[in-house]
Amino acid sequence: VQAVELLEATAAMWPDSAEAHAALGLAYHRAGREEEAARTVEYALRQAPCDAQVRKAAGSLGIRTAACAPTEPAR
Repeated sequence: VQAVELLEATAAMWPDSAEAHAALGLAYHRAGREEEAARTVEYALRQAPCDAQVRKAAGSLGIRTAACAPTEPAR
């Protein structure tokens, strides 16, 4: 419960942070709040569809992700 509260505050402070929303989604999942978990992780995926942390959170919830192509050539 405390983790959810802290992550809710973090996500509210940084609404464009996909990583914060992914972490919040996982906390909701651990708290048994599946609807909120899915909605929050899906939001994170829309923000950063290729972010590894976001994709891992989605996978943990069984949310399928589209293939991701790099936007810049590797250096």
